[in-house]
Amino acid sequence: MAKTEKRLIGARVDEKFAARVEAAAERDERTVSSFVRFVLAAAIEKPQQGKAA
Repeated sequence: MAKTEKRLIGARVDEKFAARVEAAAERDERTVSSFVRFVLAAAIEKPQQGKAA
C-alpha cells in the first residue's frame, strides 16, 4: 500500500453528535471521512459576512 501524504485531524465528540454526523454522511451517500472533509472545506471557503477581504 502506498504511503499517504495526508494528515489526520481529529476532534473528540460525544456519542449523540457522532451519530448525527454519521447519519448526515449516510444521507449524503458519503463516508464519514468524505462528508467531514466536504463540510469543513465548505465552512472554510464560505465568504465571511461583514468582514473586509
